[in-house]
Amino acid sequence: MIHSIETEDINATVKMSSPSREVNKSRISSYIDALTSSREKIIQNNLFIFISSTNSALDGRIVSINPIESSVADVLKKFGVRDCSVGSNPEMYINGVSVSLNKKLCNGDVLTLPHIIIDDMTF
Repeated sequence: MIHSIETEDINATVKMSSPSREVNKSRISSYIDALTSSREKIIQNNLFIFISSTNSALDGRIVSINPIESSVADVLKKFGVRDCSVGSNPEMYINGVSVSLNKKLCNGDVLTLPHIIIDDMTF
C-alpha cells in the first residue's frame, strides 16, 4: 500500500508542476521580448564606438555617443577636447583609415587618435 501512495504523490506532483513550467516559460519569453525591445531602442538612440590612442591599442575605451552628433569633431567636443589641431594635420583614423574631423562614425567603429588628444579628453 505504501508503494501506491508514493506513486500517487509523485504523479500529483508532476501534474502540478506542468502548469508552473508553462508559466515559467511564459515569463521567460516575456523577459526575452522586453530585452530584445530594449536592445533595439538602445541601438537606435546610441552609437557605441571604441576610442584608442595611436601609441597603444591597449588603452582604449568604449563610449556611447548620440547618432545625430556622430562626427569625429562632435566626439572630441563631447569629451572636452578644446583644441584638436595637433600640428597642421592630426593623425586620426576610423578603422585604420585616415579621416578628417567631419567624418561620421558608425556603430562599432574604432576611432584612433593621437595620445595628446586622448590625454585632453574627459571620459
